[in-house]
Amino acid sequence: AGRFRDALADLAGEVAGPVALGCSPGLAPTVVPPLLDRLRQRHPRIDLHIVAEASSELVPRLRRGELDLVVTTGLRALDDLHTEELFERTVHAILPADHPLAADDAVPLAALAGEPLVLLDVEESAARVVELFAPLGLTPRIGFRTGSFELIRSLVARGFGYSLQLQRPWGDRTYEGMPLAVRRIEPSPQPDVVRIAWPERVLLTARAQAVVATAVAALNR
Repeated sequence: AGRFRDALADLAGEVAGPVALGCSPGLAPTVVPPLLDRLRQRHPRIDLHIVAEASSELVPRLRRGELDLVVTTGLRALDDLHTEELFERTVHAILPADHPLAADDAVPLAALAGEPLVLLDVEESAARVVELFAPLGLTPRIGFRTGSFELIRSLVARGFGYSLQLQRPWGDRTYEGMPLAVRRIEPSPQPDVVRIAWPERVLLTARAQAVVATAVAALNR
């Protein structure tokens, strides 16, 4: 009955029904809310189901048809996916507010190599960090690993190390209210491009097309 109602809605020009969207955990807090807000205004009958997992999990699920769309970084090199660019982000350093390197506007990456890194424990984040240090002939010293973005910020604020992140929430304080220093890194890395993707061989439903168009309108900045 639900599918029949969705089909009737499509015929009437009103897109409706479920769309499964995968998004990497680090991006979800700043991608999902504005997307849902815009969908609520434009297409209130679309039921967006969010799956927050690492890209290494999301892309295989997309290829198997378990997800309709995926939002993450590092997708351009995958020839079997069609992608649309949403926005760019540049990796920055998060330091304790009283860290000596926080006195400058930018932090040399080489100066961080010997300090403990609080790493976001997802495959693409670890690979990106290694990629940043490789041209300098350096390897980061990992102090802690966690899948929680906010736990990373809290550990850094308490002096357990530094972190390298794409996302920067409004306000440089932790849940505990402790201050953080967010600084550019040098040499300045290439921006990471966030894209929405789906398999080339798949003809998107009208509702999935509506989600793509809404994501571009809401997030392309």
